[in-house]
Amino acid sequence: MGRAKAVATVTLAVVVFYFSVGALLHYVVFPEHEPPDWAYGRSGTVVETPTGERIEVLRGAVETGGEFSEGLVTVAPGGHPSRAHIHPHQEERFQVQSGTVTFIVDSEEHVAHEGEVIVVPPGTAHQFYNRSDVAVSFVGRITPAGKLGLFFGQMKGLHFKPGFLQMMLFVQAYDAYPASPPPAVVRTMSFLVAPTARLFGYRSFYPEFAERALGPAAQ
Repeated sequence: MGRAKAVATVTLAVVVFYFSVGALLHYVVFPEHEPPDWAYGRSGTVVETPTGERIEVLRGAVETGGEFSEGLVTVAPGGHPSRAHIHPHQEERFQVQSGTVTFIVDSEEHVAHEGEVIVVPPGTAHQFYNRSDVAVSFVGRITPAGKLGLFFGQMKGLHFKPGFLQMMLFVQAYDAYPASPPPAVVRTMSFLVAPTARLFGYRSFYPEFAERALGPAAQ
């Protein structure tokens, strides 16, 4: 029993040491640099997702001084984001331009038609679907802009299939969380795991992904 207790104590001490040193290196000694302004999506930038979304930037974060970013989202029949998500510190506003879009906001369904507006307060789980047989479109605005204008370019560079370690860096950097488990849980996981992700060579921002997403605009 004494031996088992000693092993457990040493193991706990090693784990605490590892996470403490990792956090010190990642957050204090070698923090990641802020992405450059050129990497943000600007008017005309287009990103297409494998789940049927085409996002065209109308006004990007740099163009509005970070006040908001806005894009025209066209969704193919049956299209929708891969999962419900939460922006803890940003409001999203969706104005339907054509067709009928189904929004799930805090588990409540809203069917919005052309001209109608859906507002998602900060910290609210949301998702949208095109349940019709024709393409639909809406203008989405997020306030403040944050770094969402970088996020889709980074995801595109990873073919929208980031692994666990990569996502632990992404959720922290872009302040966007899956609706489940709760953001507080994911935030804690991210805080603990992000240093390990850095150790294995992962980053929250890859310049080459931004260059590919922006095309000639990045030059």
